[in-house]
Amino acid sequence: MTTGQPSSFLAFSEDTIRDAQKVKTSELDGVPSENEPFHGYFAEVDEVDPADASSIFEEAQRLCLITELRHCEVELHRASNEKKTLRLLLDKKEEELKHLRSELTKAREYESELEKQVTSIMKKYGLPLPSSEANTSMSQPQQKLDMIGQLRGEVDQVRAECNEWKVKMDALIVAKNDALAKLLALEVQLRNAQGSNLVQVGRIAKLEASLVKAKAEVVEARAEASVIQGKADRTVAIYLKDATDAQMELREASDQEKRSNDYEIKQAKLEEADAKFVLSSDGDDDVEDDEEEGAAEEVTPGEEAGPREATGPGEIAPLE
Repeated sequence: MTTGQPSSFLAFSEDTIRDAQKVKTSELDGVPSENEPFHGYFAEVDEVDPADASSIFEEAQRLCLITELRHCEVELHRASNEKKTLRLLLDKKEEELKHLRSELTKAREYESELEKQVTSIMKKYGLPLPSSEANTSMSQPQQKLDMIGQLRGEVDQVRAECNEWKVKMDALIVAKNDALAKLLALEVQLRNAQGSNLVQVGRIAKLEASLVKAKAEVVEARAEASVIQGKADRTVAIYLKDATDAQMELREASDQEKRSNDYEIKQAKLEEADAKFVLSSDGDDDVEDDEEEGAAEEVTPGEEAGPREATGPGEIAPLE
């Protein structure tokens, strides 16, 4: 064993402790940062429908807890590896300490044996005891004792670090269990929310189906109404045409009837005039000429001359 090993071990321990102090566990209720693996799940949360906000929040909490759980597992695995490394280092140091103790015991036994031999020889020959050489011979075991003390200090430091890592591992296990409990609770809440969402989705689907059916009925009714409207328009057009034709026919019939009535009236007047003429011509021969002249004067010139000039007795005047 060289003297550079304790300093390298101390440097390793300081680096390990410094790295352990830099580890920070994220809060369980926090939102993952941009470097977290689930940051993409939180993008555009404001654009989501407010009806799904509760389920999205529960999903976000669940993802946060999953991230925290994985972080705890990573830290626990790292702490376990560090503990194994420190345990191996501790076992190695204990083996070295045992080896040094055995060497120290052998050195002390060899030293005591040498002292006994030197003392017996000095006493045998009456020589003074060599104090300076004894101090020089004692310096090497003292160095070994100092090294053993230093190794004991390093072993104690390694044990303290092992205990510290054990406490951290226990804390991580507790945090992991808490995260698992919260994750299970959130999963139960999420299942319940998903169940209620499924019920709402079913109702919405039924309403949408009813709405589609109603729209189809409205379209069908509009088509039927347009067909009926077309038939009604054609019927009205035909009726208006028939009414116009009937009015024209009635007007023509009325004109013909009016002409016929005028013709009958004129014919009656002519017949009456003819009758008067016949009666006047077949009258009594004893009537005087002055009376005939008086009767002739009573008849207007237009009434008598017109028909007689146009027609003779018994003839019909043409229609005007």
